[in-house]
Amino acid sequence: MSLPAPLRAMLVLVVVLVAVSSAGAVSAQPPAPPLIPRTTLFGLGDADVGRGQPILSPDGSRLAFVARVRGERQLFVGPADAVHEARPITAEPAGFEGEQIQWASTGAHLLYLADRDGDEDYRLYALDLRHGTTRNLTPVPSARANVVALSPRFPDEALISISDRDPAARDYYRVNITTGQPAPVFVNTSGFRAIFFDEGWVPRFGLKYAEQGQQLWQRVTGGQWTKLLEHPYDGSDLVVVAVRGATAYLLGAFERDTAGLYALDTAAGRLRLVFADEHADVALQGFAPIFDEHTGRPQAAYTERERGAWHVLDQAYAADIALLQGRSAGVLGLHTPSLSRPRWIISYHYDTRPTEYALYDRERDTVTPLWAADEHLQGLPLAPMHPVTITARDGLQLVSYLTLPPDSDLDGDGRPGRPLPLVLHIHGGPFARDSWGLNPEVQLLANRGYAVLQVNFRGSTGFGKRHQQLAYRQWGRAMQDDLLDSVRWAVARAIADPRRVAAYGASYGGYASLWSIARSADVFACAVSIVGPANLATLIENMPRDWPEDHWANALGEWRTQRGRAELLQYSPVTYAAQIEDPLLIVQGANDPRVVKAESDQMVNAMVAARVPVTYALYPDEGHGVAKRANVASSFALIEQFLAQPGCLGGRAEPFGSALHSSSLTVPQGSELIPGLAAALAQR
Repeated sequence: MSLPAPLRAMLVLVVVLVAVSSAGAVSAQPPAPPLIPRTTLFGLGDADVGRGQPILSPDGSRLAFVARVRGERQLFVGPADAVHEARPITAEPAGFEGEQIQWASTGAHLLYLADRDGDEDYRLYALDLRHGTTRNLTPVPSARANVVALSPRFPDEALISISDRDPAARDYYRVNITTGQPAPVFVNTSGFRAIFFDEGWVPRFGLKYAEQGQQLWQRVTGGQWTKLLEHPYDGSDLVVVAVRGATAYLLGAFERDTAGLYALDTAAGRLRLVFADEHADVALQGFAPIFDEHTGRPQAAYTERERGAWHVLDQAYAADIALLQGRSAGVLGLHTPSLSRPRWIISYHYDTRPTEYALYDRERDTVTPLWAADEHLQGLPLAPMHPVTITARDGLQLVSYLTLPPDSDLDGDGRPGRPLPLVLHIHGGPFARDSWGLNPEVQLLANRGYAVLQVNFRGSTGFGKRHQQLAYRQWGRAMQDDLLDSVRWAVARAIADPRRVAAYGASYGGYASLWSIARSADVFACAVSIVGPANLATLIENMPRDWPEDHWANALGEWRTQRGRAELLQYSPVTYAAQIEDPLLIVQGANDPRVVKAESDQMVNAMVAARVPVTYALYPDEGHGVAKRANVASSFALIEQFLAQPGCLGGRAEPFGSALHSSSLTVPQGSELIPGLAAALAQR
């Protein structure tokens, strides 16, 4: 049926007006923000930027911190009241590579751990500030050292554990910080996973794991070990956080869902709940509970669901916490071993600006700003992180975070104006979690034009015991369903372009990325797997020997029987390597002690044998991830060029430039698959 001429003319006019209006709307779109250089986002340039967390000396007079000098990390010490006077006390040409830095009770030494190229065989070092000398306190072939306790009662010593005699058993020593002389305290020939000591560094009780994964706690009396407590394997281990006389403080979900803080009477074997939050676990990682260093009483605990918050347990400090939390919209961090100290290091964490550190003086009631941790990020067009809750197919609530390119969300409501290519950023662990805050890796992806979705799938920590129980033996099953449901959530809300979704992650996140590309090709266009397990049976076989095997058998699956191995192989990405059709980038550290190089080798070899294209990036001087400055630069250059391919996400990318020049990167397979990679390797 034809329309009358006047009506046809009117319709043409309407179409023209709509087209003009649409063209105007397109032209009115703001330009994409400029590409933020990788060296800026990750502090990889030669500028003196990137001061880390300050550490206050026991008497509160001095600060220690790590900062960059000509691009390399160095350890600084200076007056707490005159930070500008701090000077570097290390001068290694390759930079300071220590971790877990802490003041010794002498006030004249700093202790730190260091490994070799990511092998996690940590040794303990003491840096004498008076003489500028460093001593290895654990000069043994294989140390895996850890500081168990420091005390003003024993200022010249540290209570440490090492596993040089038996990789599966830690022995305990008192070591003189000045001379390095060790004295054995407990030689662990009885199969304890850990020994716990009182304030006098006397062994009080120990922990073992039974065959079914349950925790067996034993106390020692008169040299004899007897049963103290048995805790079933139910998704929430009891973890000791402090021992004060006959009372031990533990975290766990004993006869409840969310983990609380408990007091254990080690004489009677009774547990008493001190504090719990109905919506989130009391945190252990990041911000552990704080105790009075004189009385031993708990003072504060931290929980995190969407964002973190402190809970005051000793009302003497309620006004202090209220004052500090009211100073900023950021998440408050407390970095002090005891609230009874006159000075605290505090921090404020944000999503679009660097973490800010300050010195709080309780006696003067003053807060003195110190610095922003990554001042080079200030003023950049960073993207907000939006907390969202996604409902899985079985009704489980998944606390997640969505980050959008700034130019795609003009009204700031957490919804883009059009569907975007999506990176499903999958955290490792899997017994870990994603948190709200500034993440340079997420900012890189958002700046390149991608929506980034981080999901706390079942098994993630912080959300209660049931949230973890639902992940038992669910690798590639219900845990993967949570990820698929999250992508569908983003597609249904016009956040994600269903044709351009990438799986991206490290460790467990690397496994999930491999599984995604192998088993859900209809959902994912490409994947990046960083130190990701490919074979679940060999993963368990090659785990560090001090990891509880029975615990992992319960959580992941049984590998010691033919039937169990068959089931693990059924959910191993290597089994389906020949079915992969889309681009895959695998990144591996050769010295990884957790997910050994053989995992990535298996996957790559299976794909090559099946004539399936894959790019394999191998770092000979890295471990469980990429940490060295030059290698970080090369890895992110590689990743963003991979994602920018038309067959992957097709976003923006900064050219390789000189990013590979000082890197140890090798590409045993598939360098020709990423545009510009072969040429960049040849120019080194």
